[in-house]
Amino acid sequence: STGVVTSLLEMIIVSSTPRARLLAGRVLAKVSEPGQNEHMNDVIKRIKKVCEVQPALGMSCIVPTIDILLRSLDEAQRAAAAQCLTSWCMVRELAEQIWFNGAEPLIDLLLTDAKVNSDGVYYAVQAMVSLGTHEEMRESLATFTFMWEGEKRGTMIAVRKVLKYAPRDITCEAAGIFYTLWEFGGLEQLTDILMNEDAELAT
Repeated sequence: STGVVTSLLEMIIVSSTPRARLLAGRVLAKVSEPGQNEHMNDVIKRIKKVCEVQPALGMSCIVPTIDILLRSLDEAQRAAAAQCLTSWCMVRELAEQIWFNGAEPLIDLLLTDAKVNSDGVYYAVQAMVSLGTHEEMRESLATFTFMWEGEKRGTMIAVRKVLKYAPRDITCEAAGIFYTLWEFGGLEQLTDILMNEDAELAT
């Protein structure tokens, strides 16, 4: 219900304890996940309800959840936030909003060492898979890059790192991202990455 979502969102925004914020994130993730044999139209309606603006707070849960990805030092909180986004990204209009506001934090989580936060990397990969189901977004996903403290980052750079270093269950999902995005600019991005790696090895 709206009241439950408002209470969970308040816990995320104003809670003074990391445990309460983590619990709220995990509950939001759970109520957003598709149920067994649940019709997709029903799932989408429920996700839209979870993510609508809460009148008591004047905001939805999307930006505060992305803010956890960006600012939290608690890796479990970041994993729970990414788990929420995995479900929310199944809804196209929410996916566009999440990518617009959260592309860089998602890429940052993808680049996290899986030994430090395997759940976070797993759910970041799952969120990218969900985003990739929207064909009109695939070129933006495949070609997205940005600079971070003098270092070039981007979707395919992050996927390449996951494929190279993450555990097998995560790399299989990451390979699915590449399969989805390669013809939308992902292949060119990956070729550039490999050429740069070869150049670095030659110096």
